[in-house]
Amino acid sequence: MLYCTLENDWENCIKRSLNNKKPFIMKQRRWGKFILLFIIFAPIAVFLFGSLVRWLWNEVLVAVLHVSPVTFWQAIGILVLAKILFSSFSGGGPRRDYRKERMMWNNMTQEQKEKFREEWKCRRGRWDRRRDAETEMQQPIPGA
Repeated sequence: MLYCTLENDWENCIKRSLNNKKPFIMKQRRWGKFILLFIIFAPIAVFLFGSLVRWLWNEVLVAVLHVSPVTFWQAIGILVLAKILFSSFSGGGPRRDYRKERMMWNNMTQEQKEKFREEWKCRRGRWDRRRDAETEMQQPIPGA
């Protein structure tokens, strides 16, 4: 990307930026590849996940719960329903606020960072104690 820094050179800077079309073309190519890959792989993914849900439903639930078998399109409907009920449509992954967290961390003083670390050590300690209690419960009792 081209930035203009000199006040008296705005005209030349604008001319150079208008003549430099390479970044725009590269972005178009990147989006073109993405769209092409999406067109190819999205139907494959829908087919595979729909078939997997249909197969699991017909093999497991019919035998265990005595429900009626489902077709491929009903399995796709089950997938969509599960997405609506159990997920969100925000599109972010588990770390979508990473930049915000990093910015907050960089703006903290050393005392605030140390307090934050101590708080997380305390939280981690609670999880370690819980995990230790669970492993003690799972271990066999000697002599029993």
